[in-house]
Amino acid sequence: MEKRLDLRELSKIRTKKYPLITFYFTASSPFEWKEEANIFLKSKASKYEEKLPKELIKSFKEDVEKIKDYINYKLKKTVRSLAFFVSGREGLFKLYQVPFPITNLFYLENTPYLKPLAKTLDNYGKYILVILHVDYSCIYVIDRTDVVEGICREDKIPVKTRKAGWKDLEKSKAERRRGEHIKKHYKDVADMVKNSMDKDIKRIIIAGTEKNVKMFLKLLPNYLKDIVSATFQFDAHDNDSKIIEKSLKEELESEIKADRRLIKQLKRLGREKVAIRLYQVLLALQRGQIDKLIIHHKFQESGWICNNCDYLGSGGSKVCPMCKVEMSEVKDIVDEVVNKAIERDIDVDFVSETEFIDKFGGIAAILRY
Repeated sequence: MEKRLDLRELSKIRTKKYPLITFYFTASSPFEWKEEANIFLKSKASKYEEKLPKELIKSFKEDVEKIKDYINYKLKKTVRSLAFFVSGREGLFKLYQVPFPITNLFYLENTPYLKPLAKTLDNYGKYILVILHVDYSCIYVIDRTDVVEGICREDKIPVKTRKAGWKDLEKSKAERRRGEHIKKHYKDVADMVKNSMDKDIKRIIIAGTEKNVKMFLKLLPNYLKDIVSATFQFDAHDNDSKIIEKSLKEELESEIKADRRLIKQLKRLGREKVAIRLYQVLLALQRGQIDKLIIHHKFQESGWICNNCDYLGSGGSKVCPMCKVEMSEVKDIVDEVVNKAIERDIDVDFVSETEFIDKFGGIAAILRY
């Protein structure tokens, strides 16, 4: 079983003679799910088998049996979601057990079908949660609903006391000393956030009182302030697990807000810096112009791919305009676009706003030039 899901590595896979099975399965229950998985696998595989050339049927059956055997005999009883990429004759067998739900799917092509996985990963983005108390604070790196790292810091903060004349002093020595300790504590927590950042972290969410959050934000570098997507308060009796649960709701809400901001950005940039609809996006992709790719999560369209030069076409002639050979039809050309974007390290965003379909035809790209 593969330990770390690497979409870029998967996007580079191309089988030559034998097709590759992409099989996603999410259990409806974490127990007694194997029969359900086998029924789904069998029904989908039989439909593909009917359409396969005779010379590919034997290898296809072997791959289906490998998946079935792995499900029945090598996986634990409890499971959430599985992603298989299998082509035995091409020496390929990759399995990932992932903590989030994926749409059940069986697909056969010469490349992995990554669009559903990329979409789900985009929805369950990696973010940092900061939980602020005056003297004890924690940060959690949360990766697609899995907490992968938690770091806490505790400092002794002088207790706030009232002395004679407290109200008459603008700022007593004891109060200043307490304030300096709190500021030092939050400065250290800000450094913890800075040291925990990586390129996959999209957002920072901060939980704490309004006063504590305000103080903490002043100590964050500007480039980290820019990715703070939400702040919220929690009840005094909430433990960290409860606060993490609340942060997941804030993360999903911030994803919706980000979609709306993205649509406004596309409108503001205009036609010179934005490619809209499939034909223009494919053209920009071919020219290497794309900085960010934006796709509606339901958008799908058939098209053509050249097995010689990887040219992608959305319709018209079956002959590749680049190398003049006949192209192969693919059910979802959008998945091929996603694969190429991931391979080239282009940022891919999936949106759910219906306005995006109306204005941009379901797919758009922000251009580098």
